[in-house]
Amino acid sequence: MALSLSLSAQETSYICGTGTKTLTASASGGTAPYTYTWTSPSNVTTTGASVTAGAAGVWTWNATDANGCTATGTHTIVIEPDPTVTINATNACVGAAQTISATGVPSGYTYSWDFGSGATPATSTSASTSVSYGTTGTKTITLTISKTFTGSANGCSSTCTWTKTTTITIGQLTGGSSCS
Repeated sequence: MALSLSLSAQETSYICGTGTKTLTASASGGTAPYTYTWTSPSNVTTTGASVTAGAAGVWTWNATDANGCTATGTHTIVIEPDPTVTINATNACVGAAQTISATGVPSGYTYSWDFGSGATPATSTSASTSVSYGTTGTKTITLTISKTFTGSANGCSSTCTWTKTTTITIGQLTGGSSCS
């Protein structure tokens, strides 16, 4: 009797940066018990129904039932690399507007800014925003970017999220045109 495989491992998945994903194969039909062998994209072989995947490419799994019947399935891993994000913001005087933006953000990512205490506006979801501060001191600016990736038709999805912070100093305007 031939094995009939479920689609639990017939997917495309996304891994964020240096993360990993547990892949699980599931066989049905045939005669239990089943044994499983996984082959990574670099041809490393592992046994067991589940494997921890951290390499991009096609992971192949073989299921063998108690009668020696075999079937094969695949799971494709796509890695979304860690972006190199730079926040563009400078020290400023109280009340002086500046445009705060980021470079290195891949296309399709959403932005969630927190400009810190005393900022107007305090938050934003735009790629760049004109911000001014009503108080002096060191301000922490936090940018969180995220994107949801949907793999195969089986609905496998992952949301990749990265957070970057920087600090700036907001000073009080003193005589002339400098801040202290």
